[in-house]
Amino acid sequence: MVYQMQEACLTLDDTWQDQSVNVLIPTELATKGVSLVVARDVIPFGMTLAEYLEQQKSTFQKELAEFELMLDAPGSVDHRPAHFLEFSWNNNGKLLQQMVIVVQDNNRTLSLTGTIPGKSDQDIRGFLLSAMTSLKFNPSH
Repeated sequence: MVYQMQEACLTLDDTWQDQSVNVLIPTELATKGVSLVVARDVIPFGMTLAEYLEQQKSTFQKELAEFELMLDAPGSVDHRPAHFLEFSWNNNGKLLQQMVIVVQDNNRTLSLTGTIPGKSDQDIRGFLLSAMTSLKFNPSH
């Protein structure tokens, strides 16, 4: 397998699995702390995307203080099954708004998480959502 990164690529055998996380920060926004994180995961054998998502939401409810789910909806991204979540939570006294899009890629997921510190700002929310939904898989994938 050829593992492509922005700067270069590695040639790896099939024993490697991509569990990388990419963190993207917009540099031109006045609001500091806005980010877009892309993470990869494997759906456990025999588990459906719906069951995987229930497990993730349960983890959020247990681990995120004052977790409040505002959106929980199925959809698609680049013609693949996806699920949209939007929620807020308290991170050590600081309110965070987060949007998550989980896209199924065979037995794997690609999760895009947009974070806005403080109260939700509709312009920043739209900015992040536009970036997140622009996801296009490589033709060879």
